[in-house]
Amino acid sequence: MTEENKKEVEAFKEKVNEFIEKETVENSVKDNKVEFIYNDIKYRVNRATFEQKMDMTSKRIKKYTELLKDSDQLLERDLIEIYKKRGIDIKEIEKKINIFEKEKTVLLIKLGEALKENKEEPYLENLREEVAKIYERQQDLDIEKNILLQNSIEMQVNVYTYTYLAYLVTEKFSEDNWIKAWNSYEDFIKEQETLVNKVVWHSTLLTRIDE
Repeated sequence: MTEENKKEVEAFKEKVNEFIEKETVENSVKDNKVEFIYNDIKYRVNRATFEQKMDMTSKRIKKYTELLKDSDQLLERDLIEIYKKRGIDIKEIEKKINIFEKEKTVLLIKLGEALKENKEEPYLENLREEVAKIYERQQDLDIEKNILLQNSIEMQVNVYTYTYLAYLVTEKFSEDNWIKAWNSYEDFIKEQETLVNKVVWHSTLLTRIDE
């Protein structure tokens, strides 16, 4: 990992961890929606309807086709080959991520069994610390991989898809009524970055719960 990538990884981790601490699943999601206040405006992010999901899928296909036609855009496999020639092996990074995932699973099973057997707290705490260390190392590699591939067609389409869905499912409270938060997707992406990130986070969270 280059020094520049290390800085990007750390900055990304700080941003995500700070947000996760403030917005937990248990405290955020109620009745398939999330409500929050930003700059004195009350927003509500709803779980996507079937119609909204179909709209998102249609836009996803259109965006993918559009980028695929652009000769300046690269697929993940193309970027992976370019990085490999520069000495960065993304496939090796993926292998390490998978190894950490297997190690983490083994430890979590071990922890579960220890809890059932009422093992002493120091033993349990030791297992939790081991899981946390593996998770952090896995997270570092995962973020590094995403940063390296962020300009690929697939990654751009994923970002666009989740952002577009967030725009579709968000409302704001105005004059005693819930109304669409933005008149267009273009208006949404011109919003303050903090608000956009907050909306996308909640929308993605609801989508994953739905899965």
